[in-house]
Amino acid sequence: MALIRTRRSLLTALGAAFALLTLAATPAAADPVSYQFWDDATPDHSVATFDTDAVNLITRFTVDVPGTITAVRFYKADGNERASGDRVVSVFQTATPSLGANEYLAAEDETDHGWQTVALTYPMQVQPGMSYSVSYTAFGGVYAYTYDYFADGPLTVGPLTAQNSAYLYVYRYDENGDQLTGTWRDSSYWVDPVFVPAA
Repeated sequence: MALIRTRRSLLTALGAAFALLTLAATPAAADPVSYQFWDDATPDHSVATFDTDAVNLITRFTVDVPGTITAVRFYKADGNERASGDRVVSVFQTATPSLGANEYLAAEDETDHGWQTVALTYPMQVQPGMSYSVSYTAFGGVYAYTYDYFADGPLTVGPLTAQNSAYLYVYRYDENGDQLTGTWRDSSYWVDPVFVPAA
């Protein structure tokens, strides 16, 4: 009987050790791969101090594969102060701004300057063959920009392409609330989608 018990104990111990080795050999689930245009790049510090009107700054983009926009990033220049209330960031189908997602960046979550990242409560599905836009509000202008950034053509990072020239534009709202658009010198306004391809 003692021999049987000893063998059972040995088998139990070996089984437990094997289970631990199996768990240790199983890799932890990796975070999903995401793409964005600028990572932690810094604009050339051109700041639109000449423009102090409220404005929505936009980057248009396309994707090569289906996936999800999980966040919107923008570079906040010194002097780009908020009005009372939350700053709005958005992602939407370019042709249909009403088909999109808005998020609100609270004052306590915003730094004085530099990259701001706003996770979307409801990430937006995107598909190849469509044009999308990401935007944020600069309540008093004074936004970061780099003119001639897209003079050589679109910017592609993995499956993301930022469209250049006339495809980069700014929404402005006049005193009657009418929506106007404009472009200036192939500028980048440093607004960035965070894109996760579908598994």
